[in-house]
Amino acid sequence: MKQIPYGLLKALGALALIGAATSSAFANSVTLDTNAYSDVYGGGEFTALGSGLSTASYSSAALLGGGFETFCMSFHEEFVPGNWGNPTPYNFTLGNAIIDPSFNPVNNPLTIGTAYLYSQFASGDLAGYDYSNSTAAGRLGSATELQLAFWWLQNEGSEGAPGASNYDPTNPFEAMVYNLFNGATGGEMNAANGADGVQVMVLTTSNGGYAQPQLYYSVPDAETTGVLVLASLIALGACAYGFRNVRVRASE
Repeated sequence: MKQIPYGLLKALGALALIGAATSSAFANSVTLDTNAYSDVYGGGEFTALGSGLSTASYSSAALLGGGFETFCMSFHEEFVPGNWGNPTPYNFTLGNAIIDPSFNPVNNPLTIGTAYLYSQFASGDLAGYDYSNSTAAGRLGSATELQLAFWWLQNEGSEGAPGASNYDPTNPFEAMVYNLFNGATGGEMNAANGADGVQVMVLTTSNGGYAQPQLYYSVPDAETTGVLVLASLIALGACAYGFRNVRVRASE
């Protein structure tokens, strides 16, 4: 029985290391922190740090401080900025529902309006969003309007979120959803899991309690391409060795 050449073993070992690094992109912990565009009625842009989730789908405009920008999905759930300085991050699961046990223990499904708006924000294409912080209202003003739109679309306004109880035609992001999805009701319809590449991070603390759920954006191809390339390279390497081995045997 012929042994696999050292060169091929070395190459496969390197590929395995790449695979390990790729698989680490699916870790399930995250630390949240505030930034200059946060504190919008307790919402606004937050920075998700150290999650291990791929940010390949995010525009550089939606990346800040080494993490990606996200928004509050549950008005009455809380998180402590920087986890009170505790290095232990939140655990999370990715899904299609927002869990708000404070007021409504039943899952609150992601809406198509929320999925659309966040996908546009994360990809850097949300019309009217002041990514460059160049106006009087600035990026904080845009974050305020977008946060209120999310709370409205997720029916969180009924739980006390200021200005988010009903459709507000003066909010450009609410008006965008209203016009795109056949009125307010259309924008509040349930979305499929992963619609527009958007899912909910349902956060839990180390003792199992819930924290504020947030949004995550990932176009599937951005995370699967590396894995598929890795598998293809390993398969090609194995096939090349097998073909060479057949030739050697044929010549013997």
